[in-house]
Amino acid sequence: MANNRVWSIQDGGTTCLVQRDCHNLARMDAPSPQMAPRKSSIAVLSPRLRGKLESRQWLRKRLMAGFERFRAGSIGFRMSRVTWILEAEVFPRSHSAMREAVIAAECELLMWSDDWLAQGKRPDLEGKAVVFHGSLGNASVIRSGFPWKPGAFCDTARFRCSSWYPQAKSFLLHQRYQILPVNELVADPLATAASLGAADSVFVRPDSPLKPFSGRVVRVDSLSLRALDFGFYFDNETLPVVVAPVRAVSREWRYVIVNGAVIAGSAYEAASRTAVSDTPHRESWQFAERVAQSIPAPEPAYVLDICESDGRMHVLELNPFSGADLYACDRPAIVNAVSRLAREIVG
Repeated sequence: MANNRVWSIQDGGTTCLVQRDCHNLARMDAPSPQMAPRKSSIAVLSPRLRGKLESRQWLRKRLMAGFERFRAGSIGFRMSRVTWILEAEVFPRSHSAMREAVIAAECELLMWSDDWLAQGKRPDLEGKAVVFHGSLGNASVIRSGFPWKPGAFCDTARFRCSSWYPQAKSFLLHQRYQILPVNELVADPLATAASLGAADSVFVRPDSPLKPFSGRVVRVDSLSLRALDFGFYFDNETLPVVVAPVRAVSREWRYVIVNGAVIAGSAYEAASRTAVSDTPHRESWQFAERVAQSIPAPEPAYVLDICESDGRMHVLELNPFSGADLYACDRPAIVNAVSRLAREIVG
């Protein structure tokens, strides 16, 4: 995947476009060479009627010139109204599709720089609608510490399993689960497994959407902090985790939800990260629509993962939009919908 930087605010792509239009307008508005005077029907009009006609001609010219200026200005307005910030290295396989969708929507495009994390080094985007898409970590930092609006759709507190599981109980893959500190789990894994009706193995994942370790199936007799990557990706012994019986999953889908509506979807195979686009007439899409209309949205834009297990559809998890891989979801549809949402939020 090419990592060439594309035009951005600093590159002046938008400014150049507006400047070119302004030059053209200057040429349009420039007075034409004076022609030799000639007689016309206006010469026989009374001074009062001649004045009215000349006023109308003048007004018509100004209206036409004003319309052209408005049309050129509206191009610049559309391009500068929403600024998308992409972190290319996070999703290298799909970055080009996202970049092309942003450009096609005539939005401004900036490529994320880690230098912006230093105080005072980030771009001044005050008053603009800004949308970030990249790593979960940076999305969380932008959401909590940057002045950009909306900035990043990554309200981590709302995406904790402990926050939304109760409202989605009837749809969940794991109808039986416990949420407890990881040190309590490893202190007596047999007791936790027995309370869930699990025998040999359990599924364990972090409560946090930032996922300090990946969800996994672990044998009860070998369940330890080390088995959950303690010391590598997290060092908090009281980290809340979700524990549930193991369920077999046959298929998975990811959907982008904006203002309660399913905007785009993709079937995917998590292990190989292969994906194909989904369509509204499929049962999985319709199930996602039902879920999105039934549960409280953690944010106006988010990602809904569903799966098929034992021949039935279930909710697997909810994820922040700004840090989610979009697989084969329709990028133009996503960019257009999220851009509209960003404009609504900024006003």
